[in-house]
Amino acid sequence: MTTFILLLTYLFLGCLFIGVAVPLIQGRVKPNPWYGFRVPKTLKDTDTWYAVNAYFGRRFAVLGLSIAVAGVALSPLGLIPHVGSTVYMLLCHGIMIVSLIWVVIDTFRYLRKF
Repeated sequence: MTTFILLLTYLFLGCLFIGVAVPLIQGRVKPNPWYGFRVPKTLKDTDTWYAVNAYFGRRFAVLGLSIAVAGVALSPLGLIPHVGSTVYMLLCHGIMIVSLIWVVIDTFRYLRKF
């Protein structure tokens, strides 16, 4: 039961991250202090805002996909008695954290071009 709930959680998080990324990729989010890749350089220039947020959005969508895929692919680990769901959760969380760090670092690298 715990593994099933964790699986649903990772699928939901993956879909949520993809859903958050789509408007950024499409350029539908205007510069604002709440939503998007908000750093002083992107908030100062509209062209930079849209370019960097589209770049960030594509990577964030990949992050969401990786969370959902990891949730499904690693779910059999959750069936191992006594330690399975803990190992499953730690691996999925590790993938999520490492991927998120990669997204932020890669977007900052891209931002240097502006």
